[in-house]
Amino acid sequence: MNDPFAYLSVMISIVLGLAVAHVLGSIVRVINNRDHTVTYWPSLLWTGTLLLIVAQVWWADASLRTYTTWSFGAFLVLLAQPAALYLLCALILPVPEGASAFDMRAAYARNRPWFLGALLMLIGLSFVKDFVLFGRVPLNANFGALLVFAIFATVALRTRSELVQKINAVVAAVMTVAYIVIFFSALPT
Repeated sequence: MNDPFAYLSVMISIVLGLAVAHVLGSIVRVINNRDHTVTYWPSLLWTGTLLLIVAQVWWADASLRTYTTWSFGAFLVLLAQPAALYLLCALILPVPEGASAFDMRAAYARNRPWFLGALLMLIGLSFVKDFVLFGRVPLNANFGALLVFAIFATVALRTRSELVQKINAVVAAVMTVAYIVIFFSALPT
């Protein structure tokens, strides 16, 4: 096989595509049921942030096209990130089909531990991916940024405070934009 990553990236692309499709479908259901939906801006902000993260993961994985020592374990670790992203996308706007009413605040409160746990899993998988693929976790600016993301997610996981949840959503959105601008403005080589 001339380009193993092209083959392996198909499955990754499918899972990331499903995550985007889920978010967009949920947004459409919210819009279509807007008369019976109680909106919650942190959930909407997280929705936009997750769409950016999906695009960033897809973009960042392009750097792996030159990786040559693929194993099934390495592929599973790489595939686990899109799987965690799909979980995040499914948990942030869990609009039930045919629901007569949807309260985003109540849904966020109910799913908060699972959502933030999946977010921490996604961050942890970034470290695991580096270790599995390259044999080390580089202690660089990327590591520091991911560590800050993890700290904010952990604080939000450990408290039910609505103010903390709102601050976490804003910080995650701002940090995600900054992270993409700083580390991924050009296609990785």
